[in-house]
Amino acid sequence: MTSSWECTSCKTFNAATDAECICCQRPQPAEPAVPAETARHAPSRTAILPPPREEVPLRRTAPIPDEIFLPPRSTGYRPGPAAPPSPPPRRPSPPAPPVVPRPARRSGRLKAAVVAACVLATLYLGAGNWETVQRFFGEHLRTNPAPAGTCPAKVARSISGDGPVNLVAAYRTSQHDVIICRTGTSRFYYHGEVTGNPGSAMDLPARKTAKGYLAVNGSYTYEVRGRRIIVSRSGQVIGDYRGRPFKP
Repeated sequence: MTSSWECTSCKTFNAATDAECICCQRPQPAEPAVPAETARHAPSRTAILPPPREEVPLRRTAPIPDEIFLPPRSTGYRPGPAAPPSPPPRRPSPPAPPVVPRPARRSGRLKAAVVAACVLATLYLGAGNWETVQRFFGEHLRTNPAPAGTCPAKVARSISGDGPVNLVAAYRTSQHDVIICRTGTSRFYYHGEVTGNPGSAMDLPARKTAKGYLAVNGSYTYEVRGRRIIVSRSGQVIGDYRGRPFKP
């Protein structure tokens, strides 16, 4: 018996004692196997098989966008000039900011005039000339009294021993005439009467307040506040009249 034999199907060398091929199970042929010189290089029992091939997964690449396949130059094709690149899209310009009007600036002359007026007021107040300060700042113009002058004789007669009496203000409402006079010693008097009825006249001492003039007659008070003549009794307002300047 030969030392080894070669399978005629898969060409695998098998030992002489193997009745069939160890790879494909084909029976040993009856004819003599390969010479003994070749059998020295064959394995005694197990055939040497090549290692199994590793299966490498196919890599799928993403298609290239806008890829153009051109025929080779051997076909006579000549590509034309390349098209210029398209400009990037223009972004819309932002809206213009709103125009905010600037506040009007006060003139420096106005500030200087205010400062000068404050200085003059301080000097006049220090000298005791309150009436002059009132005329300077236009209090009489604001309340629109009658022009200063001589107090009417019907009012001056009830004031005695105070020297000359001057007119401070005179108002006429829908029903009454109200006159404020001032003596040379800075004493004020309130004169009120029903319009057209001298017999209803009433003369009262008055005093100057922060809002105007005030006269008191028992539980009644008579207040001249600008163009308003307010009559109260026991602290309750019983009449509020709107007057207009007039020349008594």
